[in-house]
Amino acid sequence: KIYIENIKTKKRKCIFRRGHRLDQIIDKSYPLLQWHPTGKYLTFFDEKLGQLYFNLYDVESGKIEKRSIFYIQHLLSYHYSKDGFSLITSVQNNGKTDIAIYQIVGNSFTYITNDLANDIHPQYVDNDTKVVFSSNRNTDQ
Repeated sequence: KIYIENIKTKKRKCIFRRGHRLDQIIDKSYPLLQWHPTGKYLTFFDEKLGQLYFNLYDVESGKIEKRSIFYIQHLLSYHYSKDGFSLITSVQNNGKTDIAIYQIVGNSFTYITNDLANDIHPQYVDNDTKVVFSSNRNTDQ
């Protein structure tokens, strides 16, 4: 469940819920949440039946725009650019964890790394001109 609470009025609203009705192994890594830089949207990734989704919750209208994400098996973390048009993400495909930029408007990914090293927790820095991330690689290359 995802709740939004007004800290002044203490009113809380559930904006998203998903549950498992059967006894099964539950993936507790979703949903992943981030506020859009404008503060007008709460965005989150979730998964249903193996399909990954990017969701934009409009705080003013209360509506959710849902987009299917293809060619990504699992998303581990993400961080917004200052303009709010792209995300730097840590994605997992075929057992490899790499860094990719997700263009929100085009609904597409461009890989920054594509190797055997595990790359996680990316962040934009220096006015979105650089990216820092954690990695288990042996060199800086």
